[in-house]
Amino acid sequence: TMPLDALHLPPPESLRAPALSWASQLATVVLGEVPPEALAQLQVGGVLWLPGSFAAAWDVRLVDPAGQLAPCAAALELAAQRITVPPLGPERGVPADAADAAALQVVLARTVSLPLDHWLGWGRAGAAYHWPTPQPWAAELRQGPNVWARGALLPLGDGCGLYIESVEQPALAV
Repeated sequence: TMPLDALHLPPPESLRAPALSWASQLATVVLGEVPPEALAQLQVGGVLWLPGSFAAAWDVRLVDPAGQLAPCAAALELAAQRITVPPLGPERGVPADAADAAALQVVLARTVSLPLDHWLGWGRAGAAYHWPTPQPWAAELRQGPNVWARGALLPLGDGCGLYIESVEQPALAV
């Protein structure tokens, strides 16, 4: 047994990497949300702008597909072709809450893998975790389990958009 308060604290050095190898956790990379009105305007060849990509650092969220872990804050660095999870500390922002199930989200089509200790912010002090994310950057427009559009990230100027290659008609629950 372990007191509940112990789960909110980093583990002792003897339980941290490299002394203990932590399992990896698959994550969906949420690139940003799109207003619901975008559904009515979806068309092949269109581009959905991703406003977050125009910031100096593109803040994204890593989400556990099983819904067991809180979202993890990260940054997508297109020039370096990697996702960076900063160490826990004042520079690591608190991840946004999980989005509403009805929210339209642009996500990378492939998942990434992150050691659980880094997901929880328990990695080595001061060491960011980097996951290579080479091109092509296939992405999808999702609403919960439904995929509305598929395409790829299209860098435009200082930002990025989702170039729509196909529009889907998901089977909605009755």
